[in-house]
Amino acid sequence: MTIPKPMPKHRPVLVLIALLACLTIIGACAHRPPAESKAANPPAPALEAEAPEARAVSTPITTEVPRQNDADPLPDKVQPFENPSDRLSVAGRAPRKALQTAPQRPGAILNANGSDPEPNPEASSKQGGITLNFDDADIYEVIRTMTSLLGINYIVDPGVRGRVTIQTAGAIRPDELFGVFYQILEANGLTAIEEGPVYRITTLKDAARLPLKTHHGTDHTPLPPGRRIVMQIIPLNNILAAEMTKLLTPFVSADGTIIADADTNTLLLVDRDSNIEKALQLVETFDIDLYEGVRYHFFRIDHVYVNDIVPVIESAMAAFPAGFRSEVKLIPIERINTLLVMARQQRQFDRVKDLLFKLDTPSEGTQSQIFIYSVQNGEADDLAGLLDRTFSKTAVQGQGEKPKEETVRRTDPNPFLRAEERPAEANQETVPVLESGALPGTLRGDIRIVPDTARNLLIIEALPTDWPMIQAVLARLDILARQVLIEAMIAEIRLDDRTELGLEFQYVEGPGWMSTTLLGAATGVGGLQYMIGQTNRWNATLSALAKKEKINVLSSPTLLASNGKEARIEIADEVPVASAQFRYGGGTEPPVTQTSIDYRTTGIILNVTPHINENGMVTMDIRQEVSQQAGNVTVGDQSYPSFFKRSVNTNLTVGHNQTIVLGGLIREDEERTRTGVPFLSRIPLLGFLFGKDVRSGVKTELIILITPRVIVHLGDVDAITDDFSQKVKRIRYPADS
Repeated sequence: MTIPKPMPKHRPVLVLIALLACLTIIGACAHRPPAESKAANPPAPALEAEAPEARAVSTPITTEVPRQNDADPLPDKVQPFENPSDRLSVAGRAPRKALQTAPQRPGAILNANGSDPEPNPEASSKQGGITLNFDDADIYEVIRTMTSLLGINYIVDPGVRGRVTIQTAGAIRPDELFGVFYQILEANGLTAIEEGPVYRITTLKDAARLPLKTHHGTDHTPLPPGRRIVMQIIPLNNILAAEMTKLLTPFVSADGTIIADADTNTLLLVDRDSNIEKALQLVETFDIDLYEGVRYHFFRIDHVYVNDIVPVIESAMAAFPAGFRSEVKLIPIERINTLLVMARQQRQFDRVKDLLFKLDTPSEGTQSQIFIYSVQNGEADDLAGLLDRTFSKTAVQGQGEKPKEETVRRTDPNPFLRAEERPAEANQETVPVLESGALPGTLRGDIRIVPDTARNLLIIEALPTDWPMIQAVLARLDILARQVLIEAMIAEIRLDDRTELGLEFQYVEGPGWMSTTLLGAATGVGGLQYMIGQTNRWNATLSALAKKEKINVLSSPTLLASNGKEARIEIADEVPVASAQFRYGGGTEPPVTQTSIDYRTTGIILNVTPHINENGMVTMDIRQEVSQQAGNVTVGDQSYPSFFKRSVNTNLTVGHNQTIVLGGLIREDEERTRTGVPFLSRIPLLGFLFGKDVRSGVKTELIILITPRVIVHLGDVDAITDDFSQKVKRIRYPADS
C-alpha cells in the first residue's frame, strides 16, 4: 500500500495567477478603441430621408466580409453589381456598398425601384447633379443603371446588343437624364418606345412596327422626354410627294422610314423627334404656293408684232434692279398678238405699260394688205402651190395635201351684163385658199394665196414688208416654161445582103461615133439597139436608103412639149375585137348568140415626157408602140383577129440637136410571088406550065429616130419647123432634092 504524497502548499497560488492572466487577455481583446476618422468633420448627408421601417426577421442575416486576397468565388446565381464612386455617384453622397442582384436577362421585366433602392431623380434634382462614367460597359448594365435612376419599368428585346463608353465632365441635371439615356441608345442603333407602364427597348429599324405616337399635319408639338420615335403623317398641298421625298431623304436617319403616297400626295415619316421637327421645317419651306400673290394682265398689241416687242422690253428691263425684273414674266401670245404680263406689284405692271405705250405705235409694214399678181407664163394654180410649199412652216409639204377651201365672191367674166342677167351661181364659188406660216428669216407674217384660174391671177394677202420677197420669188418662178421640139421618125428598112446586119452597119461605114446594144430588150428576131450620132449623117444614110427604095416611113411626127409634161401622138385604127360571147335560148326557137365587142387601138403611138436642165441636156421618157393586125386565129369554132405589136419603153438623155436612133427590132416575113407568061400562067390547072410560085423570106427592121431641139425663145419655133420640113422632104422624095 502506497501512501500518496502531500501536495505542495504553493500550487493553488500558481493556478490562480494563470486564471487572472487569461481573464486579462480576454478583456483586452473584447474591448478595442474606435479608429480615428480621416476627416475632421464628417460630410453632411446629400439626401435627407426617413429610415425605412424596421421589420422583424425570423432568421438573422449574416454576411461574411471577404478578406483581402480571398480567392473564394461567389456562387453562380449571384453576381456583384459594382457601383464605386468612380462610376456612378450622387453629388454629396458617400459611396454605397456593392449590391447583389440577379443577372439581367433579355425579355425580363424589372422594377428598377425594387431592385435598386436609388432615390427618384426628381428628388435628386433638388440636391445636385449626376455624374456618369462607363468604360466599354455592356449595354444591359447601362440600361439597368439608367432605368434605375429614371425610375421606369422596361423590357429589352432579344436583339439588343452593344457596348457603351460615356464620361461626363460635370454633373447632369436629373431632368436631362432622359435625353442622355436616349443618346446612349441611339448611339447603338436602339430606342425606347413607351408601351403602357413599360418602355420597350428595341432597334430603330424595328420601331416603326410598334404602336408609336402618331401626329398628323405640319404642326409639331414638342414631345415629353420619354417619347423619341414618332410617326408623322404630312399632307402636301403644292409640291409632289415624290419631289418632297427627294428633299427629305438626306435629313432622315439611316434607320428612319419615309413613304410617299402619290394618290393622296401625302408623306409618312417615322424617325426621331428631332428629325421629324427638321423635316416639318423643310416641308414648310418648300410646300408653298409659288403663284400666291402673283397677278397677271393682258396687253393687246395693235401695231407691232408681239414676238418683236418682247425682246425690246426685256432689254429695257435689264437696267432695272435684279429683284424687280426677276418677278416680271413676259409671255407673248402670237395667235392673238397679245402680251401676257405676270408680276406681284402694281408698279411692275406700270413700268411694262409705259414701255408698251411708247413701243406699240403705228408704223408702215405691220398691217396685212392685198396684192394681185398677174401670171405671165405659168398657171395660177401651179404658182400658188409652189409659193405655199416655199413659205410653209414645214418647208416641205406633201403634194397630196388639200388646200383649205373657202367660198369667196367672184366677179363675172362679162362686166357688161346686168345683175338680173347674170346666173346666180356665177356670183360666188368655192376656191382653194392656201395659208402659209412664216419661216424664221424669211417672212415676218403669214400669207394667204387665192388663185384665180379664170384670169390666171394670184390674190395674195401679206405684210407690205414681205411683199418684195414674194415678188422676187414670183419673178424666178413665173418664167417661160422650157420647151423642146421633138422630131421623131418611125420607119421600116428592108434588109438585103448589104444591110442584113441592120441600120447600124450602114451608118458606121463612114466615120462612126457611138453604137450600143441594149441587153434584155429583144423583140422579134433582133434585139433593141440605140445609137447617138450627128443629125446630118443620119439624114444622109436615110436618103441613101430611100433612093434604093429600101425604107418605108411609117410616121414622122413632130412634138412641141413643155418641160416635165407628157406629149402624145397617136396614129392608129380602132379594130373591133370580140371580148365576150353569150348564147341563150331554148325550146323550139333556135339559140341566140350575143357578142360583146371592144375596140383595139392599132397603129403608131408615141408618148414622150422631156426634162430639160440648165445645160441644154434633155432627158426623155419614151413609150413607143407600133402595132398592126395580123392573120386570124381560130379558137374552137370561132375565128379571131391577131395583132403584131412592137413597143419600146426607155429613158435616155441626149443633147440639143442630137439624134438618137432606136433600132434592132427586126422582123422576118414570108413573101410569095408568082412569075410566068402573061395570061397563060393564070389558066386553071394548066397555068403552072407557064409560070411558077416563088416563096422568099423578107427581113424588115423598125427604127425610131428622135431629135430634141431646145427652144429658148418663141421665135425659134418657126425656124426649127421650116428646117425640119425640108429635111423630111429630102428623105421622102429624094428625086426632088
